Amino acid sequence: MPSVAIPGRKAYLRSSSASSASTAQTLMAELLDYTLTVEEDNIDVTNHDSSGWGESIIGIRRWTWDASANYLSTGLGQGALRQSLVDADPNVFVTFQATTSATAKKYQGRTRLISFTQQNNTVDGQITGTFRGQGTGPIVRTG
Repeated sequence: MPSVAIPGRKAYLRSSSASSASTAQTLMAELLDYTLTVEEDNIDVTNHDSSGWGESIIGIRRWTWDASANYLSTGLGQGALRQSLVDADPNVFVTFQATTSATAKKYQGRTRLISFTQQNNTVDGQITGTFRGQGTGPIVRTG
């Protein structure tokens, strides 16, 4: 029987044919654990007038994530996720809510799935799938 995350401590993948994460979406997977990484380039603009100090400006930002989920062998989940990965589907959104409050703000963004690995194929244990994704636009904090 599938488990349900503690309210407020959730992360999930959803699919939508709309252009924003706030419209009706189809749940594809609830994530067991995740790592969200946001990075930005640092552009060196040091010149001879810098008085011996390095100078830089902010470059391009990007975000990536890694997560695991219970392996979904039936229903919408597995097939939709696999097809999204194969098609480089632009209509997948990922949501991260990392607080115990069910009404707290969350991070959401459009993502492209870049990896899927099925793990722990034991007879008597949990079978998980590990996903990796890359943001295809900004990650935003929403209500």
